[in-house]
Amino acid sequence: MKRLLVAALGLAIGAALFALVERPAAESRPKAGTATPLLEVPTPGRLGRRGAFRPSPAVRPPAVGAPALGTDPLFTAGGVHSPRDAAGDASIIRVNVIGDAVESLEVAVDGPWRIESPDRQQVLAEGRRLPLSTVTATAGGLNIGDRAFATSSVEIVPLAVSPAAAATGAEKRPAVVRVGSHEYRGRLRLHVRPGGKILAVNFVPLSEYLASVVDSEMPLGFPTAARKAQAIIARTYAVYQMHQAPREAAFDVFASSRSQRYLGWRYRDSNGRLLAGESSDSRRCVAETSGILAVWQGQPFAAYYSAVCGGRTCDGRRFFADAAGPTAASVECDWCREADLYRWRRTLPAKEVRDRINSTGGAESARLGPLRTVFTRSDGGPRVVFGDGRRERTLETHAVRELFTGALPSPHYTATLEDGDVVFSGRGHGHGVGFCQWGSRGLALAGADEREIVRYYYPGATLAVRKRTASR
Repeated sequence: MKRLLVAALGLAIGAALFALVERPAAESRPKAGTATPLLEVPTPGRLGRRGAFRPSPAVRPPAVGAPALGTDPLFTAGGVHSPRDAAGDASIIRVNVIGDAVESLEVAVDGPWRIESPDRQQVLAEGRRLPLSTVTATAGGLNIGDRAFATSSVEIVPLAVSPAAAATGAEKRPAVVRVGSHEYRGRLRLHVRPGGKILAVNFVPLSEYLASVVDSEMPLGFPTAARKAQAIIARTYAVYQMHQAPREAAFDVFASSRSQRYLGWRYRDSNGRLLAGESSDSRRCVAETSGILAVWQGQPFAAYYSAVCGGRTCDGRRFFADAAGPTAASVECDWCREADLYRWRRTLPAKEVRDRINSTGGAESARLGPLRTVFTRSDGGPRVVFGDGRRERTLETHAVRELFTGALPSPHYTATLEDGDVVFSGRGHGHGVGFCQWGSRGLALAGADEREIVRYYYPGATLAVRKRTASR
């Protein structure tokens, strides 16, 4: 996941606070089951309190050329799937909160709890408070602290505080479970994975998940219309992944930028500060767009998005196997011009660049000596050619970026050799496909509402609400 009079003051603050990372590159997977029916949202005659945004030749930003990027697959198969709740924002989404399975992790519940079997038919343990406990796999199951469980999967269920306890003021927090430095609403399922490792998956209502995603992905100081658009797009992406995931999969999405960022209810940063992962504003943005999705051909799609497109969004088909329709469009966007990374320049030592390229493998005869030429070419897709006078190596721009994690903000750049350094001159932050988060800010300040922002970045998409269905 504001008046024009305060917009100018917010520019510098927003630029300093906003450090968003790129969206995921999901692999295409077959659908599992039938998607929830959708109903299109009627468009009001007048959109937005400040008047509808209508791009015209006088105000449309100039076109800028664009390449694109892709990275991680999203799904890990295996595990057991509990029945989901009713459709809409009460649906349960399964969030992998640790990424790759680990040898151990720490959990805690600062309040009453139960540990149940995955089918929720058996209570295996319970208590008034679960102190910080280490979870490890065993030959016959798993251990949580000094408790042993002869099963490969359990659920930790934090319980609501009693009205009497709440009345005393002794406990004001929601029922949450702590995993490492993050506290999450909902339930936590622990899986034993191959190699004796542990996977932790948060089962949480979609509305509560989205409230954290909006604040995790977009600063509180951004205009309300931009944050509501973020809520709609985050919901669309999440529901698409929920529809794609087979029932036997362990989870639907990651809690990181491999899917979309989800910090939970609260978390501690690297300095040990306790910070909120959601806010009353993010919950309001989710509630006021409840159930609204962007759809194409009647179904939600892979609504990829990035922080800053740098002037034009990208055709997602170049990098994403499941990009189609709205995410295959490239649209003009100069609304992100205020972002620090609208344009950027990075310099890396030529020797370091050469060594990284040589480390990618290949025949010994293909290894480069000292670089003498570096240039970019766009025929057949954006690529960089590195030469030593006798040999050349050609890599796609996103492949070069992946060799230097964090050094190059996007794959949209030119590269040249200057005085013993490779100089990268680029634009944008992230892959640049779909919704531009900084661009949504600019559009909102120009008067666009959330519906218009979503349609601007996903041409051909319509807005719909999910019908509620019975639990299954």
